[in-house]
Amino acid sequence: MSSLDRRHLALAVVGAAVALALPFVLDGSWTYLFVQGAQQTLVVLSVIVLYRAARAVSLCQSAFVGIAAFAMSWLMTTHGWPFAVAFVVAPMVTVAVGAVLALPVLRFRGVELSIITLIVGLAANALVFSTSAPLRVADFGASIPDNEILGIDLTGTTAAYFVSVVVAALAYLAVTRVLSSSVGRTWTALEAGNAVAASCGISITRAKFVGFALSAGLAGLAGVLFIGVQTSVDPSSFAPAQSLAVVIGAMLAGIDRPSSAVIGGLAVTVGRRIPVEFGIDADYLNVALGLLVLFAILSSARVRQVRTGG
Repeated sequence: MSSLDRRHLALAVVGAAVALALPFVLDGSWTYLFVQGAQQTLVVLSVIVLYRAARAVSLCQSAFVGIAAFAMSWLMTTHGWPFAVAFVVAPMVTVAVGAVLALPVLRFRGVELSIITLIVGLAANALVFSTSAPLRVADFGASIPDNEILGIDLTGTTAAYFVSVVVAALAYLAVTRVLSSSVGRTWTALEAGNAVAASCGISITRAKFVGFALSAGLAGLAGVLFIGVQTSVDPSSFAPAQSLAVVIGAMLAGIDRPSSAVIGGLAVTVGRRIPVEFGIDADYLNVALGLLVLFAILSSARVRQVRTGG
C-alpha cells in the first residue's frame, strides 16, 4: 500500500469515526441539519455525475428529487405498498425518466445541454409541482402513511441521520466505482470532444446514457430520503430555483470531484438555513453566492491557464 493510499485510508477512518459520533455529541436540531446535509449530498453528487458525463450543469435535479418523493407517496397511499419496497422502486422511476429524457439530447453537451435541463425543470414544475399542475399528486403536496424501514423508525432524528448517511456513503462508493470503470474512462475521454472520442471507438451514446440515468437515480434517492424522514413534502421544495442552489453548492465545492459532494451538500443546507436563522433576505444571500461562484469560475480558469502555460 502506497503512502497516498494509506493517507486516504486514514482520512476515511477518521471521517467514519466522526460521522458515527456526531449524533451523540450534538443536539437534535444540529443532527437534523446533518440529515438534510446527507440528502443534499446525494443531489450534489447527481450534479457532479452529469457534469462528468456531459460537461454540463443540470438545472433540473430538484425535479427528479420531487418525482421520486411524489412516486413514493403515490405507491404507498394509493396502492398500499410498504415503505421499504416504495423506497427502492421510487428512485427507479427517476432512473427511467432520466433515461427517457436522455434519448433525444444525447448529442448535446455543455451549455446547450444545461439549457435543456432548465427547460425540463420548468416543465416539471408546471406539470407536477405547481398549484394548478395537471399531474399534481395532491392539493397540498405529498405524504406517506408511515416511515419505518426494516424496523427502523425514521421519525427519530438519530435513526434518520444514520440511514441518510449510510445511503449517501453507499451512493458515493457506487459513483467512485463507476468513475474507475470503462464508463468513467469514457467520460474522461469525452472531455476532448465527441468527435475525438468517437474516433477512438468509444460508445458516446452508452456513456452519456449511463450518466443521465445514474444522475437521475441519485437525485431520486435524495427524494425518497426527503419524504421518508419528513413524511410529507411541499411541492415548492422542488422549484427550479432549488436546482440552481444545488449547482451553486457543487461549483463552490468542486463540480468535477465526487469527494466534494459532502462539502457541497452541507453548503446548500447551511445556505438555506441562514436566511431563516438570521433574518437575512434570501435574495441578498443569492447575490452573495453568485459572486462566490463567479470567483470560483475565474479561479478555476486561471488554474487551467497556468497548467497549460497560457
